Amino acid sequence: ITERKRTEQKLKLTQFAIDRASIGCWWIDSEGRVFYVNDQACQPLGYTPEEMIGMTAQDFDPDFNIDTGKLPSTQELLAMKSSTFESRHRRKDGSTIPVEITVNFAEFDGKLHVFCFSRDITERKRAEAALQGSEERFRALAENSTDTIMRFDRQYRHLYANPVVEKIIGIPPKEFIGKTHQELGFPGDMCLLWKDAIEQVFQSRDARRHEFQLDGRWYDWMLVPEFDALGQTKAVIASARDITERKQAEEKIQASLQEKEVLLKEIHHRVKNNLQIISSLLNLQKETVKDEDSRAMLEDSGRRVRSMALIHEQLYRSGNLARIDFTNYIRELCRNLLHSHNGRTQAIGLDIRGDGIFLGIDTAVPCGLMINELVTNSLKYAFPKGWQNACGEDVWPGIKIELMTDSHELTLRVADNGIGLPEEIDYRNTETLGLQLVTSLANQLGATLEVERQNGTTFQITFLP
Repeated sequence: ITERKRTEQKLKLTQFAIDRASIGCWWIDSEGRVFYVNDQACQPLGYTPEEMIGMTAQDFDPDFNIDTGKLPSTQELLAMKSSTFESRHRRKDGSTIPVEITVNFAEFDGKLHVFCFSRDITERKRAEAALQGSEERFRALAENSTDTIMRFDRQYRHLYANPVVEKIIGIPPKEFIGKTHQELGFPGDMCLLWKDAIEQVFQSRDARRHEFQLDGRWYDWMLVPEFDALGQTKAVIASARDITERKQAEEKIQASLQEKEVLLKEIHHRVKNNLQIISSLLNLQKETVKDEDSRAMLEDSGRRVRSMALIHEQLYRSGNLARIDFTNYIRELCRNLLHSHNGRTQAIGLDIRGDGIFLGIDTAVPCGLMINELVTNSLKYAFPKGWQNACGEDVWPGIKIELMTDSHELTLRVADNGIGLPEEIDYRNTETLGLQLVTSLANQLGATLEVERQNGTTFQITFLP
């Protein structure tokens, strides 16, 4: 009985595998009753296998309705391959679940038997319903949108086009489906532009934005990748909005800004010219004055006016009419001051530090006036004749200007290595117009003003720019 034992063993292994299969297994006998069912088929319905044995298909399948007159013959059923379809199974509590069924027919003891495999597809149906709902919402939004919406596959063919395209291009949306721009007769350069834009989205998997003209109107296109369940880019959705009016408004604004820029340059130019005229008048007035003190006062006033004129000149020449490179301004201002004192002082070195600092006109004017006063004072009084011999050191006379900034404050330092400010002079309370002006301008900026009298004189002004 060796063969019989082997056969029995194989049957046991087969029974073991079927009982523990991950899908429902059914055996329907020739009388249409359940002869065998495994746990995987019973559990979703809330039955035990013992309860289901002897049931007919009508007992748990509400859609089962056989018309025996239309059934194929036994031989035809036996010759059929597996048939798969969707149905419903009724649970023990009366509710139903969607299932996918595969049936096979076999002859046993001369009678027709049916072997079925069932799978609960509730989650798949939910996903399909969600997908269908999403597609319906997308279609509803796309169909009623005022923007052009298209969808492309990997070969740049249209998968969808909403009704707006017909208003813009004159081609019905259904004629877009399955065709590329080239097949629809679009200009060659536009076809290349679209192909490149779509390819970039497929390659980068990132959204892209493009603007282009069509028939004299401007459109803003946004191309977005669409991913499949595996995260691969399966399509590109493109939406376009007519931005012609916005472009026209931008052009008007740009033209208006250019006009205002030209006007503002002209204003700075005229202010500079007027200040230079005032400076020239002061200079002419100085020539008519005999008193040396009066001449000196007129000369100082002229230098102050020229320091303000220099700011307007730099703004006029600059590409930025709101701010100037203040370090360049300091260099130009000090060059003019050294030139104006040429012949009256010994050769004085000048060290200016602080590149890349820009100031607006409201800050630049008072800062420029303070530098003018402090440098002028150094040139006038810090280095008298015989200064080097008096110090007893071989030190070259010099003025150092530093402009420093941190995240909040700006610090301006004007220092010289001259004879120093006498201790008896209170710079905050003095009859000297220059120091009065420096103190007043510092207060105007809300700045702190400090003076050091060691190894010359150092003025430090710190403020919020």
